Amino acid sequence: MPTVGPAADFLARLEEPNHVLFVQIPKPLRGFIMASIESGILLIADISGYTKFLASSELEHAQDSLRSLLNLIIEHTRPPLVISRLEGDAVISYAPAGSFQQGQTIVEIIESTYYDFCRARELMMLNTTCTCNACRNIPNLDLKFFVHFGAFMLEPLHTYTELVGTDVNLIHRLTKNSVTQQTGLKAYVVYTQAAVAALGIDRIAESMTRHAETYESIGEVQLYLDDLRSKWEQEKTRTRMSVQ
Repeated sequence: MPTVGPAADFLARLEEPNHVLFVQIPKPLRGFIMASIESGILLIADISGYTKFLASSELEHAQDSLRSLLNLIIEHTRPPLVISRLEGDAVISYAPAGSFQQGQTIVEIIESTYYDFCRARELMMLNTTCTCNACRNIPNLDLKFFVHFGAFMLEPLHTYTELVGTDVNLIHRLTKNSVTQQTGLKAYVVYTQAAVAALGIDRIAESMTRHAETYESIGEVQLYLDDLRSKWEQEKTRTRMSVQ
């Protein structure tokens, strides 16, 4: 079938002498031609308890609390991390391969984000005398992170940049897991084996809990779990000791 439309015009111009370096790519073809496969870190920060919180709470107060917590996560998602988009209760971001000179940096970013999340949640509880369901259910909100390293393409859409690829599908699948049922953890980081290797955090991962999830069409995925709630308790103890 012959090529027609903008594609035909573009290909015809490529055949003209002395025009190859100066040809202007038609808009309908730019995304297709200029898209390239990249590799890097994929990160999802996911507020747990979100659906139940909305369902059992007054919408206006619930949205105020969730907006504050989401903004906190966004503020902590700093370069080299780039936010792709928000998805309800989750902030999805990425960083090109080699962006982190030390893999421990992303571990520290995640821990810092969680500590400030916990502080903000506690302040919300202390600063309200409201007895509505939304305010009473704030303690049930928590935070989980998912970290993977893989290949992806960037698809610019109207208001955000979509991440596309098999590895992107994998990290989204990881948000549906058996971690809490099998380990009791409610606030945690999931690192894939690929993320641990790419970040060079093998020694740090030795203190984490080994775990595996199996998904249809993917198979078994080896994971490392970092318990954020226990780290927060340790952080609070350190803070009290430094104040005394």
